[in-house]
Order: sequence, then C-alpha cells, then structure tokens
Amino acid sequence: MADYTWFEEISRRVTYTVPASQPWGTTFAEVDKAVAVAWVRYREHHNLPEDAPVPEDFCRVFPWDDEIRVVITLDEKA
Repeated sequence: MADYTWFEEISRRVTYTVPASQPWGTTFAEVDKAVAVAWVRYREHHNLPEDAPVPEDFCRVFPWDDEIRVVITLDEKA
C-alpha cells in the first residue's frame, strides 16, 4: 500500500471595489486605499507582522464595467 497524506482546503475570495465609471475613472490613490485594506486583511489572516514585506502576488486587480476590483484569496483548512 502506498504512503500518502492528503488535506482539504476551502478558498474564500474577498473583493474590494473602487468606483471607476466613465468618463473620469478613478485615481491611483483610491485604488491604493483598497489595496492597503486588502493587505491588512491578508496579513491578519496569515498572522504576519505589520512590517512584513508585501508579496507581489498577494492580490489581483481587475478592471470591471464601472469599477476596479482588488481581490485576495484566503485559504483555510477544511
């Protein structure tokens, strides 16, 4: 019989939206605020210290119809 282990995870997507309707769109400052809040949530979920370096891939940013979406994925053991 083969030796193996297994685990199950549940992924939760957390989305922060920044209004960016035409013709004016939004500013980088507004997107940066959403990214900062997402970073705090990510950091707290992973029990990282406040001065921990920010991983480049901790979030994804998507242009949507009339908004910009900042998305983080939080994994949890099932």
